[in-house]
Amino acid sequence: MSGYVEAKFLKDFTFRANIAVDETFAMRERYANKETGASQAYGGTMGRNYSDYMNINSQQLLTWAHDYGKHHVDALIGHEFNWNRSSSLNFKSAYSLINGFDTFANFLWLNGGDSPFSGGGGGEDQEALEGYFARANYNFDNKYYVTASIRADGSSKFRYNDDRWGVFWSVGGAWRLSSEPWLADATWLTDLKLRADYGVIGNQNGIGDYSGYQTWGYSADGWANSGPSQPKGWKISQNAMSNDPHLTWEKKKTVDVGLDFRLWDRFYGTLDWYQTNTTDMIWAAPISFAMSNTETLGQNTAEMRTRGFELELGVDIIKTPDILWSFAVNGAHYRSVLTKVPPGTGSDALNGCWTADADAWGIAGTTTSANSSAFLRGIGKPYYNMYLYTYAGVDQKTGLPLFASRVPTLSDEDKKDPSKVAAYQKKKDALAASHHVGEIVDGGIVNTTNYTLADKFEYGDATPDFMGGFSTSFRYKNLDFAATFAFQIGGLFESASYANGFYFTQNIGGALSSDMFGNTWTPENTKAYFPMQIYGNPNGATYTNGATIGSWMYTNMGVFSASYLSVKNLTLGYNFPQRWMDKIGIGGIR
Repeated sequence: MSGYVEAKFLKDFTFRANIAVDETFAMRERYANKETGASQAYGGTMGRNYSDYMNINSQQLLTWAHDYGKHHVDALIGHEFNWNRSSSLNFKSAYSLINGFDTFANFLWLNGGDSPFSGGGGGEDQEALEGYFARANYNFDNKYYVTASIRADGSSKFRYNDDRWGVFWSVGGAWRLSSEPWLADATWLTDLKLRADYGVIGNQNGIGDYSGYQTWGYSADGWANSGPSQPKGWKISQNAMSNDPHLTWEKKKTVDVGLDFRLWDRFYGTLDWYQTNTTDMIWAAPISFAMSNTETLGQNTAEMRTRGFELELGVDIIKTPDILWSFAVNGAHYRSVLTKVPPGTGSDALNGCWTADADAWGIAGTTTSANSSAFLRGIGKPYYNMYLYTYAGVDQKTGLPLFASRVPTLSDEDKKDPSKVAAYQKKKDALAASHHVGEIVDGGIVNTTNYTLADKFEYGDATPDFMGGFSTSFRYKNLDFAATFAFQIGGLFESASYANGFYFTQNIGGALSSDMFGNTWTPENTKAYFPMQIYGNPNGATYTNGATIGSWMYTNMGVFSASYLSVKNLTLGYNFPQRWMDKIGIGGIR
């Protein structure tokens, strides 16, 4: 539901007040009888889930615009308030008295059974954002343009008043060179405009509603669902440590330079180069575990730089009264690197770098478990630098998969540390005892069947080199055709399910990848790419499931090129002649 009121006064002023209220309500219900099916053991079950989401947005805008000859000026000031609430309520029960009677009173065991809904309970969350803003534009003779804006936003996600408000602004200008007298003779130049702008915007996405707050949980003391006794009382307990209570907005500072042109009224294009420096980036900064009982704390302590360019080019190949054939292409390229992280991030073993999953809860820098897919990150490295184990083929003697392993080295300094000497010798001895391919030389690479000795390696930036789309349209009189395509060049993507599920199966006859046909190791086919096919092992040995073989599930076997070409849309149309439509009183048919 939305509405507005608008008033014009003093000739050049307009005031407008908007309000919009959106509410979504949902109820899900599940019932299973007590005589057949999966819930028979629970005497039948039922479950219900209620959810409600409401968002209220209000704006008050005052605008002014006036022309002074060739000068045009307009301005806006405004206020915005946005509030949303989400709530839910869950219920489930088991052991029904009357079969087929789906109501609360017919079930005896509160919170029991196998309903897909969680037990009795629910929750409510609220979030609010308030902003004040102003904008002004000026242009002279549609030749010189200047614009400026400023905005102050306050978010309830940040705990303290001094931190929850951020001030963001921008300035920009443009110059239409094609309107200059000294280009008047360039009849081939239909339009040419140079643009530049700089702006700062705030970001609060990726953190929770109470990210800067210490939260608490409470529960009944001495209460059990199975008994009717009253609880002895209630107690509260501290939840996980919050982020820095002085957490505030991330700031994205962007400079952009662009060029718009049209030549001979047939060739046109837009070119843009930009750089964004993200400061006060929220990062899981290392802290003392002994003092805080946690290893990291979300703080505004990192910085990132993104550079890129975007383009859009088009041409009317044929342009006559009866025929119009056009072609257009657009694309973009960018790279993101970290330029600053808090002290203590990274490890000596990774030369000051660290591993990270896709950002958890929006907090960058979260470390991963040893057997997970990861990015290797560091100052100056691509942000999505893939870091995986290496599948090195098949051990022809055993038919087992081989994994790449680094042979350790010892520096003169390391030789003074008995623990490092012991670790060095332990790995070399383990590699020598394993089925391996290659010579064990300090600093070299050995391929081994012992997956516990595998090491991760860098595989490059997952970010595409170039992405975009192109389209073409053709019209001949009343007949037209259009086609739109999307493409991506370069980059990587990983499918852990390919490297895991396609090969190992617990049951003979399970689905396998067609890539394996005739290409798995057997005593007669020792040069196959894939190891021998292994089914569920009754002896409980490994190699029965990729999840238990960390290095297998996350090897480069599941890494593929991210390049693609996609047909997005094809359209063929015919417009019936308008003179036919006029005779029968129809506006048009296509």
